[in-house]
Amino acid sequence: MQQITLTLDLTAENLEKLKIFCEDTNALATANVEAKKAPAKPKATSKPEKKEEAKKEEAEPAKETAKAVTKTDVRAVALKISKAGKSDVLKEIFAKFEATKLSEVPEERYDELMEELVTVDA
Repeated sequence: MQQITLTLDLTAENLEKLKIFCEDTNALATANVEAKKAPAKPKATSKPEKKEEAKKEEAEPAKETAKAVTKTDVRAVALKISKAGKSDVLKEIFAKFEATKLSEVPEERYDELMEELVTVDA
């Protein structure tokens, strides 16, 4: 006897397709169907510990994306500030990073620089 394993997302469309397949092949009578759902997001509970854990888990990916600031991103915001006539403020911010221009700021500090620039741009 052959065994076939299927993994499906449980959507209405997929369930309908599976039903039609089983009817067409007469597999319903002999099938051993095991439905597995995709991991669900944790449900909010009334316990504060679980809420705090969920908030921490949600905050971690946000930190990762915040560190993905590129030179192009920083340049765009700095240019906007410069065009707004705030060149003196821009120079002060670069001075905090011991730089006079963007190319002198280490790439790993772009996220910090961006935070400073966004506060001026706001």
